Amino acid sequence: MVLGKDLEGKKYLYPLLNYVDGQKELDKKDKVHTIVCDDFVDISTGSGLVHMSPANGEIDFLIAQRLNIPIFSPFDEQVKFTEEAGIFKGLFARDADDKVIEILEKEKALIKVSKIYHEYPLCWRSKHRLIWLARREYFYWVEKIGDLALEALDKVEYYYPAPKNRFLEIVKEKVPWCISRERVWGTPLPIWVCKRCKSKMGLFSRRAIIEKAINLPDGENFELHKPWIDRIIVRCEKCGGEAVREPFVLDTWHNSGAAPYASLKDEEFEEFVPADFMTEGIDQTRGWAYTLLIENIILKGKAEAPYKAFLFQGHVLDEKGNKMSKSLGNIIEGISLAKSYPVDVIRFYLMWKVSPIDSLNFSVKEMMGRPFQVLNTLYHLHLYYLQNSSYDNFPELNLNWAYEKGLITKKEAWILSKLQEVLEESIEGYERARYNEVCKILEDFIINQLSQGYIPMIRTEIWEDSLETRDRRWAIYSVLLHILKTLDIILHPIAPFITEYFYQATFKKKKESIVFESIPEVGKRDKNLEKIFSEIFEIVYLANSARNKAKIKRRWPLKEAILLVDKRFLEELKSMEDTLKELINVKNIRFVERMEELPKENYVISTLQNKALALNILRDDELIEEGIIRDLARRLQAFRKERGFNPNDLLKAAYLAYLDDDMKRIVKRWERELAYLVRVKSIIIKDEMDYGKEIELEGKSLKIFIE
Repeated sequence: MVLGKDLEGKKYLYPLLNYVDGQKELDKKDKVHTIVCDDFVDISTGSGLVHMSPANGEIDFLIAQRLNIPIFSPFDEQVKFTEEAGIFKGLFARDADDKVIEILEKEKALIKVSKIYHEYPLCWRSKHRLIWLARREYFYWVEKIGDLALEALDKVEYYYPAPKNRFLEIVKEKVPWCISRERVWGTPLPIWVCKRCKSKMGLFSRRAIIEKAINLPDGENFELHKPWIDRIIVRCEKCGGEAVREPFVLDTWHNSGAAPYASLKDEEFEEFVPADFMTEGIDQTRGWAYTLLIENIILKGKAEAPYKAFLFQGHVLDEKGNKMSKSLGNIIEGISLAKSYPVDVIRFYLMWKVSPIDSLNFSVKEMMGRPFQVLNTLYHLHLYYLQNSSYDNFPELNLNWAYEKGLITKKEAWILSKLQEVLEESIEGYERARYNEVCKILEDFIINQLSQGYIPMIRTEIWEDSLETRDRRWAIYSVLLHILKTLDIILHPIAPFITEYFYQATFKKKKESIVFESIPEVGKRDKNLEKIFSEIFEIVYLANSARNKAKIKRRWPLKEAILLVDKRFLEELKSMEDTLKELINVKNIRFVERMEELPKENYVISTLQNKALALNILRDDELIEEGIIRDLARRLQAFRKERGFNPNDLLKAAYLAYLDDDMKRIVKRWERELAYLVRVKSIIIKDEMDYGKEIELEGKSLKIFIE
């Protein structure tokens, strides 16, 4: 066994020495064609022996620089070998393999020829294999600004530790920044080189170029781009010779990094830089975020970033988590997506699904699920408020009026308390760039608390139209007005179009635009009341669970529910017995203190932690009939909606046909209740009807119509 360290510094025979002229000359130097040791070699893979080509690999190049080994790069602009490559002259780099093998075999230096499959960098666009070459370029020696970049970075708000730490590591490397590019189009590098003495001059303005120019073939108003700027010859400051511009253009990210200074007047730059907030994709950590930082420090000579806060965002991927690519056919075109789906649903989905710093697997199906439901529910809540408040001629009274009138019940106090929680957590979420959390907070409140919680509790009160209860209805409208306007303001940064529409279409007392509204101040919360209502909704959950077990619809009224609840909330729950009865749709509620007191015969029991509910599932004729009427009312309400009638309009009549004798009896007995539920003046039973909609009820076919 021979150890690597024993071979270090020994010279080896280069098998192509007599065929490559440039290598023959280099071989005369001490460190060329010698063995070096370095810890980048992975001894667990292969032989532990690695070929080094300083002109064709970054690590190889850095080691060669460290050891003062000359860089040999015999390639022209087309990556074809030059004269220095001897017999390989004119060959494209990748076409030389067969010739090399042929010479090695001739020189008896060939051991084995085979293909090895391994990862290799490809052009992201054409997928062709890349060739790494050492080239003469211009660099910013970032290490010369010391720790100013690190000090500046530490003053910036990055919201999340992971992207901040990633940025820190990049800045700590202090890798020289290559600012030049060998391209036709771009900002010309403003450096001229003397043909005679090779000294260099930086001319950084039109005026400086004009003052030094020997000739101006296109006049003083010449175009500051290639090829016009390359026609200008300037006088060398040192020897008086002719100087020509270096052929390079600047890295486009150098232009972006200079954008704050280049695009603003001096006084504007002083006023607006550092910017309050910037955001970019996570790939711009080494891109725009870095170039802005470095150039601002170079410009100002102090530890100051041109931004106070920077949010790095994850990428949008396809549904399976793959990078979107036209060549893979998995790309979603933004314009076509926006034409096919509501823009604010797209925006809400992008904010709702994941944290801003995480990658997002985009699914149209998922987007049109819960995110669409949230905005659609909010739309119908506005419509519900607008239709009912307009019907009652509500003059948009504020909450103070309702409080002064003593019309705010525990139901309103609870939903307003939950609104303060939403407001407080949303403001904090926005400030900390937790936009997904803001969306989830709004989702829960809009669907669970407001739509499925508060609205069912006040629906029957809204349904009343007597003058005696008008003030109470107005109080409810004042609460809904306050809630909906607050929700629109909170949601506006995420869904600006639909919230502006809601604001303009729903409210009479308003400003020119929702953008002129201030975020409401966070008020006091009644956390004890919130706990009580949490208990109520858990009871509702238990009742629904019991109904599911018994396969009894929620619309069907039942005789009794017996409750075992936390003693801390017993008295409060008793005081809200009417609300509970309405929510779980029972005629009577009893409370017990022990599990043993819950009856089992004819009851279905459902439990949750320290709570239990026993639901009487026996239905007498009256309960059965009431359930049938509610089922019929639901079908008539759906048909009424299909016909486009306003839910608040009191219509002429509902027509029913092809009812059997039993159904006719039930309808006649509950005629007044059915007319109230469907909002019609009368119920008309017909033997036959050649119009209307055919439905099935209790296994029997009948026809319905409304006018």
